[in-house]
Amino acid sequence: MTHSQPASAPHIPPHQVLVVDDSISVRKALERILQTQGIGVHTANSAEEALALLRQLPQPPTLMIADVLMPGLSGLELARAAQADHPALPLMLMSGVVDEALQTQAAAVGVTRLLRKPFTPAELLPLVFAVLDAADPAPGDRAEAPQAAGTPGTVSGGASPAQAALLARLGAERGVLGSGVFGAGGQPLSTHAAALPAQLGMYVQFLTTAATTAGVHLEARGLDLLQLDFGDRTLLLAPVAAGHLACWCTHGAAPRVRELLAPGA
Repeated sequence: MTHSQPASAPHIPPHQVLVVDDSISVRKALERILQTQGIGVHTANSAEEALALLRQLPQPPTLMIADVLMPGLSGLELARAAQADHPALPLMLMSGVVDEALQTQAAAVGVTRLLRKPFTPAELLPLVFAVLDAADPAPGDRAEAPQAAGTPGTVSGGASPAQAALLARLGAERGVLGSGVFGAGGQPLSTHAAALPAQLGMYVQFLTTAATTAGVHLEARGLDLLQLDFGDRTLLLAPVAAGHLACWCTHGAAPRVRELLAPGA
């Protein structure tokens, strides 16, 4: 049995995922993928070990991901046993074959998602984020930055002075609806205006990770800027020290914002 959390994490991640698979390579791969998103991870190599771990944890994980076929109890049997003690625990099962019979069996034991093996991070993470978004961590689980006095819609915390200055410049630009700095795990360090919700951080992390990975395959240099257009609105994402900066603006303001976010600007 292994408990895996980044030793240098500044606080306990608000979401914890229990990964159950008899393959150490699968466990390690999922652990690495989830931890890069700022998600805490526990692992177990069997259903029996997972049930023992559930009894030991001070509170249930936010999500359990388990393989269907394992020595001893199967993933379906694990789901049934886990649901008996933790009926609200979301469950995701992995299998090389996802057919109608498995879907019926999974639904009968309360499985939330079925994931066909093999899968990529781009296939896994949206399913995980959908479950985590629906969860409501207890007060105190999520680290909140203090509200800046006299500045409605602003949260200030761990952004560097240079980053805070850049946010101030962005806030003064016509057409900028919101901007913020998010840590490497997606946690908000400093956000300006309610148009940028704190929950955006996990998607900022996912999108920039996906774009950076695509760049590696294309043998391109490091990611400078990612632009997403939504009608007459634009989301611009740029890497900064220890995280990423996001800016939500009108389409017309995007060229000026790109200038401000350009390396060396």
